[in-house]
Amino acid sequence: MTTILHYPALPVNSFSELIKLQEGLLMRLAAVSLQQLELVNASNITTLLQLLGQKYQLLDEYEEIRQALRLHGEVDPDERQWKNDAERADAKNSIEHSRRLLDDIMRNDKQSMDEIELQREELKNEICRFDRISHTQLGYAKTGGGKTFVRHFDVKEK
Repeated sequence: MTTILHYPALPVNSFSELIKLQEGLLMRLAAVSLQQLELVNASNITTLLQLLGQKYQLLDEYEEIRQALRLHGEVDPDERQWKNDAERADAKNSIEHSRRLLDDIMRNDKQSMDEIELQREELKNEICRFDRISHTQLGYAKTGGGKTFVRHFDVKEK
């Protein structure tokens, strides 16, 4: 499992720096969401819970970046000051990449939730099936209907 490092205090110097921070954080979140999906599919709940703790830290950092970006959001994009055209193009590419990363993260999270729900239903059905079988065997044993492998305190072996 990877260790998640926290960003230092967010710089609010430039819009492009915040966009880059957001993109980097979303790349880390995308990697975590893939790990999450793998752990859910493997039913590795202990490691999944640890990973989710790290994911929540990343989400907190993401929210800080989003709040800082909101301050820049009041500026008309066409009026925004750029150092040069390359910085503007780089920021645009980072924003587009961030949108794709968000889509990937949301898709992976939905798949994870769907798989967890499916596993929960399968476990519930298996427990119900086991419960029905054990009650049937106990009832059969109580009526003296032959040997069963289920021992019950009401049934005495002969």
